[in-house]
Amino acid sequence: VAGAGVRIAVLDSGIDLAHPDFRDGRIAAQAAFAGQGGVQDGSADSHGTACAGIAAGPRRPYDGGCRYGVASDARLLIAKVMEDNGRCNSFALEIASAWAVRAGADILSISLGFERARDAQPGVLARSLSRLARRFRVLIVAAAGNGDPTREGIKQPANGRQVLAVGAL
Repeated sequence: VAGAGVRIAVLDSGIDLAHPDFRDGRIAAQAAFAGQGGVQDGSADSHGTACAGIAAGPRRPYDGGCRYGVASDARLLIAKVMEDNGRCNSFALEIASAWAVRAGADILSISLGFERARDAQPGVLARSLSRLARRFRVLIVAAAGNGDPTREGIKQPANGRQVLAVGAL
């Protein structure tokens, strides 16, 4: 059983509430901290919906394809922290993180990040989320960045001491 009893909070652009893979009660709670339309994913690439699917997509997707969720039996907590244009501010992310912990999240999945200077100390957001992870014993997984050739260093909040940074090639 993959993820049974686990609650994964996806802090992103929301979720497509009409998507057949998420109609079965998989979403335990939802809240919008950005935008106007609740948690409905309005991003051009359905980023939040894709992230929710990777974390906890069903064992048998609606189209009959292969299982694609890492923890298909986990419940989702959806927090919309990004505007439909892709912008996000760190305050919305911090407030959403606190909401997710209060809603019983075991894992916070944050697939976005904020720039920082190469030699700068982790920012306020990274420190705040690291404290949250320690105090409430939650795993926070955040995007390190996508290898932007014009910047160096790991983005916030992935640069926090108690945050698991994940990168992609």
